[in-house]
Amino acid sequence: MDTALALPLPLTLAPGTELVRSACPADEAEWARAAAGGDKAAFSRLVEKHKQSVHGLCFRLLGGGEEARDAAQEAFVRAYTGIRDFDPRQPFAAWVLRIARNHCIDLLRRTTSPSPASSGSRKRKRSATWSAPSPRCRRATAR
Repeated sequence: MDTALALPLPLTLAPGTELVRSACPADEAEWARAAAGGDKAAFSRLVEKHKQSVHGLCFRLLGGGEEARDAAQEAFVRAYTGIRDFDPRQPFAAWVLRIARNHCIDLLRRTTSPSPASSGSRKRKRSATWSAPSPRCRRATAR
């Protein structure tokens, strides 16, 4: 049985139709507004709802163990300190996952690229020579 879909390319919208981004669910938008006002319980609800996906992303980018847990925790700390910048017209999950992804990429860069102060005799944590980004970093930045 053929399950392929035949789609007209390029995809076009019917006249008068707009592309609409899915907004943040109303409960999440309200929790984010409350968290921006200092309500820690509201932010805890956001963390509870998204902690699995944030940790999963960090796990895939950094590997298991403490490093992924620490990165996920740091992503939520950064989200909490920047919650006033959150746009409730956008999904909260996308915002917090972008924070987590950027943090993981920063960690990967720090551990795989030479620092300006390092001398030729010093060894870096993960890579003895710098030639190209690690496969993990290439996957992370390709998204």
